[in-house]
Formats: sequence, C-alpha cells, structure tokens
Amino acid sequence: MGLVALVGGAAVLVAVLPRLARPVVRTLPVGWVVAAAGTATVVVSQARNAGAGFGDILSTSIGTSLLERTIPVAVAGLALLLCFGRRQVRRRVAVAVVGLAAAAAMLADVMNSHAAAGSNVAVNTALQWVHIAAGAMWLGGLLALLLGIRSLEGEERGRAVRRFSLAAGFALVAVAATGTIRAVVEIGAWGRVLTTTFGVLVVVKAGLLVVLAGLGAVNRYRNVPRASRLVGGLQRVASIELIVAVGALSVAAALVNEEPPTSQAALAATVPQPLVLNASDYGTSVRMRLTITPGSTGPNQFSAYLTDYDTGRPIDPSGVQLSFSAPSCQSLGRTTLPLKRTAPGTWSAGGSNLALGTAWQVTALVNQGSASVEIPFTVTPKVPPQTLTTTPGGNGLPTLYNIALPVGKLQIYIDPETPGAVEFHTTYFDQAGNGLNATVTSVKEAGGALPTRQLGQGHYVSDATVKAGTNSFDIVAAAGCQQLTSHIDIPVRGGSAP
Repeated sequence: MGLVALVGGAAVLVAVLPRLARPVVRTLPVGWVVAAAGTATVVVSQARNAGAGFGDILSTSIGTSLLERTIPVAVAGLALLLCFGRRQVRRRVAVAVVGLAAAAAMLADVMNSHAAAGSNVAVNTALQWVHIAAGAMWLGGLLALLLGIRSLEGEERGRAVRRFSLAAGFALVAVAATGTIRAVVEIGAWGRVLTTTFGVLVVVKAGLLVVLAGLGAVNRYRNVPRASRLVGGLQRVASIELIVAVGALSVAAALVNEEPPTSQAALAATVPQPLVLNASDYGTSVRMRLTITPGSTGPNQFSAYLTDYDTGRPIDPSGVQLSFSAPSCQSLGRTTLPLKRTAPGTWSAGGSNLALGTAWQVTALVNQGSASVEIPFTVTPKVPPQTLTTTPGGNGLPTLYNIALPVGKLQIYIDPETPGAVEFHTTYFDQAGNGLNATVTSVKEAGGALPTRQLGQGHYVSDATVKAGTNSFDIVAAAGCQQLTSHIDIPVRGGSAP
C-alpha cells in the first residue's frame, strides 16, 4: 500500500495536475514510511523463517532480496528530501524520482514472488510488474487526484480530471489483461479455480476489480464531464472506489502468501506418491490402512492405521508388528519390523525391509491378547527413478552410458557409433566396481528382441541395427533375487557404417 501511494501520487503530481499540490506532496512521506515498514517486516520475517542471523544474512539469498528491496526504497527516501524545496522544476523532478524508485521497489517484490518461479520467468515477471504498477497508478492515483483537485476550479479542474480518467482507463485495461494472463498461468486449469484457496482468492479479487471498474465507469461517463462545474458526485463515487481498492489490495497480499495451484501440481509431480494398501484379517474384525512412503525399494516409512471392522472407530492394540518375506527369493529369509504408537489408532516405524524390487508378502500382527489377528498384504515396491550419467568417448573409445542400480551399475555402449549393424554391449558391475554375476534375460529394441551372448561375468553383447537419431533399448537381467530392468536412449549421428 505504501508503494501504491508513492507510484500513484507521483504519477498524478507529474502528469495530471497543473502544478504540485501540497496536500498530495504531503502524502508521499506517509507512503514512504508505510513502504519502508513493510519492506523491513518482509525481510525480518524471511530471515526468521529461514533461521538466519543478521550477521550472516548478506551471504544468503535473503540478503540479495534485502538489497533489491531496500535500495529503491532508500532512493525514494532521499528524493523525498528534495520534494519540499522552493524550485518548482527541481521538486517535480524529485517527485518523478520518488515514483520511479517506488516502481523499482515493486519490481524487486515481483522478482522475489511466484512470478519469478517456474518457466518463462522474464515474461511472467514483466506481466506481474505491469499489473502491479498499473494498479498503483489507477488506485493510488485516485487518492492523489481527490486531494489535488481541492485547490483547482473550473476548466483547470476539469482538465486534470479528464487527464486522470484517460490514464486510468489505460491502466484498467493493463490490469485486466495482465491479471487474466497471470491467473491462467498460476491456476492452470478450470477445475482449480473454485477448489483451491489461490483460485478462490483470484475470483474474489477479480470481483472487486469488476466493482471498481463499474464505479470508474460511473465517474467517467457521468461525473467526469461535469467536473469543471461539480465534483460532489465524483468525490463520493471515488471514495467508495478507494474503500473497495483497500479490499482488493488486501486480497492481493493474501495471494502473495498462497502457493499457486500450478506450483503445487509441479511439486506433487516431483514428490513420490506413497503406496496405500487396505486389508483386514480373515475374521473381519480389524481393518488396516498401510501407508508406505515413498513406496520404493530401500528405506521406507511404514504407517498403519487400525479401525474396528464394523464401527470404523480407531483401535489401540498392545502392539503391532510387520513381517516381510519374498516368495520368489526364499534365501532372503523373513524379517520383522515392530511399529510404535504415534497417534490414536496409528502405528509407525521406518525400515529397509523392502530390499528388492519384487513382490513381498507382508503380514501385520495386531497384538490384542487372545483376540490377536494377522492381516496379510502383498506389496510390490516401486522402482526408484533411473539415474543416467554419460562419459563421452573419443580417440577410438565409445561413449559410455552408466545407469545406477540398487546393486551397483550397468554400463552400456555401442560399437561402432554409426547407423547400421552394431554390437550393443551391457556390463553389470557391483558396488566395488567388479563384474556382477548378473544374467541378462532380455534385450529389446524397437524391432523386437535381440540375440544376446555372454562375453564374461556380467558382460553381454547383442547384435543390433541402429538408425540415425535416437535408438531405444530395454534390458532385463537378474542378479540373485534382484530383477534389474533398465531403459536407455542412445543418439546416433547420421552417416553410413563403414
């Protein structure tokens, strides 16, 4: 609100009013104090949330944000000192500097907001800045206009009102256009408009802006033409506009602190979704919802929620234990994981019992004395995302493609690296870098399965035909009880095979 007052007040003083109106000039220091207080509050809040001490803050991203926000506000404060001098031209230049510095402070806010996250940062930042600056010229300028025309009369007053009305019309179009584009970018889908807090706030803000536009239309087509003679109607409608504008700015402030739906969706897409399984004992007396997070091979968090089968109410047995066995790999043996009570009906613990990417038989023992029950689950953990690194070739050596595996790594290369008939090499290594005793069971290309032969421990070669462009291969192997499934896309440059 402080920056809005500075930008709007400076714009009206420089471009609308015939001379610097003292009541409007006097509002600038008030706007500056509010802006400075808001800036300080934002920075202190960020530092406190991040747990950063003020001695170290300049070496963090918060310190960069601090400089970006405070330097323009400081420049505006220095320029304010010249706004109360005697020379009219110098005062007008100083007022212009105040407005430009406040607009720069708005840009700093935008550069540290939702607009600066995600893709198309430059475009989104520019749109958001135009949206805020145009709104400030419209709404902050309206307050300055009401104060400034008090000392004007007749045609001089009418001219000032008409100038502002024209500028406010362009500002309204800019606010509406940029606001619509930014809303589409941040919400992303119609279904999120009324189902997310961000979407509801956008609807409320849009409604308030429609009300403001309607009030502005009343002034433009009814009161502005009569401003040379009468300003009572203009002042009454504009006063209502200012009240509604405060509400719109408050909603805008709430939007700044709300995560946009598109950001939430992007985060959800990157966060692994847990496995959630529901089952009951054979006697249908206890229900259990077992949540396994992240639900992949390796370490997981297991959380069991227990309820009575008939009433659905949480139950609290004296203990809960999970046992794990892999039917396809009896040599592993059975492991157990005791759970601890963390909330009414909820028992949790962490463990690495799902060590292999195979089907597991998980049995929950719910200890209730003579009424103890067992609840069976079948769990197939997800395979973690494949990690690929590339070692460029050269000097007669091929490009090496390395895929990280739970038991080590898979190294792949083709020879030669030209279109036509090639040898597709796959070599499995253990964690120590030695050849892994793995058996390749299938190598498939787009055309189907490839003939494969073994050259050494963990080293296999397949006869393939590749084309210029991207060639995809799927490899399936087994190392003990562990099934290893991998995918590789290998680019091949154009040219003929020798």
